[in-house]
Amino acid sequence: MQQTDETFLTTTQEPLKLSIAVSRYFSGETIDPSLKERYEKFLRQRSRAAMLHIIKNGSFQEMVKMAEGGFLSHRLYQEAILKTADAGQTEMTVYLLRHRERLDPATEENDPFALDF
Repeated sequence: MQQTDETFLTTTQEPLKLSIAVSRYFSGETIDPSLKERYEKFLRQRSRAAMLHIIKNGSFQEMVKMAEGGFLSHRLYQEAILKTADAGQTEMTVYLLRHRERLDPATEENDPFALDF
């Protein structure tokens, strides 16, 4: 167990826990299965905050892993498209739009670019 894992388990600071969970869960490093499960549960309960954190940090790979991992509901998927575009994260926006039909839980059949807000 790394120091960051211990910090995640002991801290009560939500932003710090979120940052650690995002970086550790999506890192691709080998993590103890029970700890990985805790990270996943934490992130699924805070998927919007995790999404915004990833967009803010500009981590394309983390966004891909989040979208591929099914962490985004239909509404969050749409919000991710808008937020990445607003943040100038073009690579993320293009990825989300190109893979929308496959990854978005409720893709629009008629207009793949329609957003229902």
